[in-house]
Amino acid sequence: MADAVALHQLVGAVAGAIVDAQALVEQRFIQQVSGYFDGEGKPLCLAIKMPRPGSASSDEMQIGLPLLSLAESSMLAIKDLRIDLDVELGSVIDGPGAGPPATAAADLAPLAAAAPGHSFRSNGAPIDIPSRPGEPDPAGDTASAPPPLAAAAPVHPEKQPTLSVGTTSPSGPKARLSINVAAKPPSEAMQRLMTQLNKLV
Repeated sequence: MADAVALHQLVGAVAGAIVDAQALVEQRFIQQVSGYFDGEGKPLCLAIKMPRPGSASSDEMQIGLPLLSLAESSMLAIKDLRIDLDVELGSVIDGPGAGPPATAAADLAPLAAAAPGHSFRSNGAPIDIPSRPGEPDPAGDTASAPPPLAAAAPVHPEKQPTLSVGTTSPSGPKARLSINVAAKPPSEAMQRLMTQLNKLV
């Protein structure tokens, strides 16, 4: 099975493709909205004339109606998706969790390399955020700095099944894999962040 992949890799690839598709939809939506503004960030408007309130009918005033308020601006989003795959079952291989603890910790090396100079608190807050008055600067205090990201080892299964999604033999064991994806509302933290950003508009 030269084209065999682990089950978590197949599911991760499908999930990544869905996330990329939603990101593409969002980028196109942003491009569409930006088309209603000029190079200086001013909204493009439609000049219309209306009677001035409380005056004669011949007295008119001209107002600019933003084109964005006239256009449909709802964004598409992936609500639910179901993918059915006919796969061929392969062998069961050793996963990363079958090795020593150091092997599992080393799996986070690509994440640490992707964000050089960043280490994280145990509660998830990055240490390079501005410290509050009276607090020591985590960037300058190496003695009290929290452990780096690679200190937290992920949990991996000891055994992983492999699947063949390309060419399959007529006599091999077959299986049908169904992947259901549904949209969920944003977390409370994301909602609070968006509320704060909306206050700037």
